[in-house]
Amino acid sequence: MKRKHAAVGIGVFFVLVLLAGGLALSLRYRPAFYQVALADQTPIEVRRQHADTFVRTALQLVDGIQHEDRWS
Repeated sequence: MKRKHAAVGIGVFFVLVLLAGGLALSLRYRPAFYQVALADQTPIEVRRQHADTFVRTALQLVDGIQHEDRWS
């Protein structure tokens, strides 16, 4: 009976070690898309302009959906 408990304990230990290792790897992994996006050096003024354009377009879409009988 002691051997069975020891085997179960060792199995649980290895599962926990594998889970911890997988968690550590997943926290350190960066997809290539994010590395490229973080390396982007677009000036802040251009980013603000693009953000404003996006917000304006999104608000026009929402307004069109809410106030038009038919939209496409």
